[in-house]
Amino acid sequence: MTKRVIKVGVLGATAVATTLIAQTLLNKTSYKVERVVDGDTFVTTENQMIRLASINAPELENCEGPEAKKALEKLISSKRIYLKVIYRDSSNRLISDVYNIKGPVSAQMGRLGMAYYTQGGINKQEL
Repeated sequence: MTKRVIKVGVLGATAVATTLIAQTLLNKTSYKVERVVDGDTFVTTENQMIRLASINAPELENCEGPEAKKALEKLISSKRIYLKVIYRDSSNRLISDVYNIKGPVSAQMGRLGMAYYTQGGINKQEL
């Protein structure tokens, strides 16, 4: 009986959290993706170059690079996305927390094994 209550409680909490994320995102300005550059960078239809904050994905010419790009395309192409811009880097990219209806895209890329987290955010030397 206790295990069942705990499972239902966890599932209920997950549903509530997902609903809260969705409600919060629906009140924000959404963007569309023009094209995905690689596993952690894309361009919006407003021609803004966006770099996912706090993760690093393999470059296209490296092992897993094309797969990381395809994974990001699947998560954000033809979907509404939401941005929280952190700063503009020296390459004029907007380093941003990016969200889709399922939550943070960086976390989704990490769970898929297509990117790894960078400690304390993106190392500016890597940009």
